[in-house]
Amino acid sequence: MVEQKFIIIGGVTGCGKTTISKNLALKLGYESLDADDFHSAENVAKMAQAIPLTTEDRLPWLETLSRLPEKYPRLVLACSALKPEYRRILQSHFDAFFIMLNTKKEVIQDRLTRRLEHYASFELVESQFKTLEMPKEDEKNAAIVENVGPVDEVIDKIIKILQNA
Repeated sequence: MVEQKFIIIGGVTGCGKTTISKNLALKLGYESLDADDFHSAENVAKMAQAIPLTTEDRLPWLETLSRLPEKYPRLVLACSALKPEYRRILQSHFDAFFIMLNTKKEVIQDRLTRRLEHYASFELVESQFKTLEMPKEDEKNAAIVENVGPVDEVIDKIIKILQNA
């Protein structure tokens, strides 16, 4: 049985966060939300112009996200969570477990060329790769999962990690 009530699927744009989070939530019977839906209009406009967000741009957004479990007590959130400081903010009000997806740049580039409805460009992804700090061993509430293979296999890997966390 999975004990975590607030699960965050993280990684750079195009790594598969939304697909994995939706499928994981479905399998667990949790709510699924995408952090991108909570960005301010200003942040979306910047990203649409391939302007990377600063920490200052992200802080109000992260604070909003950290309070989502007040309304959704069993939640899988797709959220970049690129740095340890962002992950600390995200879990400042509720315990969270982070699954950071590791996906090759070539796979992401291919996905983004087919994803016309999203504002993120590959230039923005490059800046996210530069910002990305995968969890180290001292982040006990986080794991890295290679997002390769069928979605169901990735979900099964994540559930095993969550059961042993």
